Amino acid sequence: MGRIKYYKIDEILSSIQGVIVVCDIDGSEKEYGNVEKIKEKMERERKNIISIMARDNKIVLTLQKDETILNDLNAPWVKDYMEKEGTEPSFF
Repeated sequence: MGRIKYYKIDEILSSIQGVIVVCDIDGSEKEYGNVEKIKEKMERERKNIISIMARDNKIVLTLQKDETILNDLNAPWVKDYMEKEGTEPSFF
């Protein structure tokens, strides 16, 4: 099953009216009436939506931690590379 990335969340959430239940992959649940609070939670905790379903007339979003490792331009190997090559590393 593919993940719904954060950049799509505005399109999805803006069309939902009513109560939204957010479930974490660990089974915890919380109801939200404010879409902005869900987006804040997702950004703060680095989570992605992995499923969307309806239950008891509510939309249920299941979230999972985004395990993507962010690039750290302050990592020692990056500093060494920049010193040696004179430019930031390119991954393309």
